Amino acid sequence: DLYGITWATASVFALSLDAALGNGNHDYEMFVLVFAAIVVPLSFFHVIDQVKVQMGFLCGRVVMVFLMVSTTAAAYRSDTPHFQNVLDGSQLNSVPLANFSNFSASIQVVIFSTAYQF
Repeated sequence: DLYGITWATASVFALSLDAALGNGNHDYEMFVLVFAAIVVPLSFFHVIDQVKVQMGFLCGRVVMVFLMVSTTAAAYRSDTPHFQNVLDGSQLNSVPLANFSNFSASIQVVIFSTAYQF
């Protein structure tokens, strides 16, 4: 169902931006309109005409993954701690590598996003 997937994507987009940037004044609706302003014009183009836009998105994703991996690797190789404002030295060894307490909700998102890609 293409409309359901599009609405789910719009909802995730709007909720994420509302949580990160919103000030509580019904910003969710504004972010849904921002999503619509991006997606609706693209839906009028033929798939062949969207190649440049999709390639731009692909390049953006590659750059973001590269930056995430490289900054994590640089922080790992560094001798100075980078999270002193979050944790003091006594807590560094007690931080778990993963928290599986909400794994059931996470796996639903992973399955949905994988199904959405195909």
